[in-house]
Amino acid sequence: MTDKQDRSALILDQHLAGLLQKAIEIVLRDTFQIPLSLEAWSVSRAAVTLESYVSCQVRIREGQDKQYGNFILAFSRDTLAQVLRKSGIDDVDNPVYLDDAATELANQIYGMIKTNLNKIGYHLQMEIPSPVHEKDGMAMYVDSEKMIQPFVADGHNGRAVVTQDS
Repeated sequence: MTDKQDRSALILDQHLAGLLQKAIEIVLRDTFQIPLSLEAWSVSRAAVTLESYVSCQVRIREGQDKQYGNFILAFSRDTLAQVLRKSGIDDVDNPVYLDDAATELANQIYGMIKTNLNKIGYHLQMEIPSPVHEKDGMAMYVDSEKMIQPFVADGHNGRAVVTQDS
C-alpha cells in the first residue's frame, strides 16, 4: 500500500496497522508521556464492544458521497484523567473535560493517519470526533470488517478500531 494511486476502499493491512500504531505512540507516549504498550492488531467481523469510559468516533470519508468506514478510539477514564493532569487540568472527574480529552486524542491520532493515507492516494477529510460513552451501549459494527488495535496506556486497556464499510 505504499504506491500512490486512487483508492476505492480502505485496506485493513500491515501498512494501516503501522500508521495506527505510530500515531498512538506519538500522541500517548511522546506527547503526553503516558506509559504505553501496543498489543497485536487483528482484523475481524465480530461485533465491537468497547468497555471503556469514553470513546470517540470519526467517520472516514472523502467528500459527501464516499465513506470508507469509521475510526474509533476507546480509553479508560484513568487514562483520560492522566492526559488532563498532564495538560494542567485538575478537575479530572468533570465529564466535559473527559469528553474533550478523548476528542482531542482522537483528533490528533486520526489526523496523523489521515495525512499519511492521503500521501499515498486517498483523499480523506478531517471530521470532528464525536464522544460516545460506555452507557450508550457500544456493541457496534456487527457485520463490517474491522481492524482492532488493543493497547495498554498507564496500565489501563484501550483500543483503536478502524471499520471498513461494505
